Amino acid sequence: MHPLWSPGDLMLIADHINLLGANLWWGRTTTASGPGSDMSEAYDAGLRAWRAPWRWSGLKLREACTSPSRADLETRAEYRMLRAHGARRRGNEHVPEVITAVHTGMRVLGLSIITDQCLPDALAPASVEQIIAVARAAEARARRRGGGVLERRN
Repeated sequence: MHPLWSPGDLMLIADHINLLGANLWWGRTTTASGPGSDMSEAYDAGLRAWRAPWRWSGLKLREACTSPSRADLETRAEYRMLRAHGARRRGNEHVPEVITAVHTGMRVLGLSIITDQCLPDALAPASVEQIIAVARAAEARARRRGGGVLERRN
């Protein structure tokens, strides 16, 4: 949803907006780190700090807030609303897992691949096959150029 980002860019998830309407842990008061689930830094800043080696590898690494939705793909109005709320990427695959990880005391690092632009004023029909092809090509580049980054970070 960012006009200067391209399909195939790698993205470091810095935060999310939970629009799923669900949190499995609401009302539960015990976590590995104490009462409640503090989501103020769901994506660990220390883990996000390793972005420099990815840049050295020649890969474009973006950092953004994501917003999931229950829909497969949004309408033009929904993309505008998400951007107005600070989201720069839309996806539906990680928020429940991140909430659970934080609740159990895990440190979270979120990486994603931008597969299409989702620009409301230039919205083109989306093809699942094209989205998957972009993701596979970007994954291959990330493994070739930056595959050792995670291992060096452990």
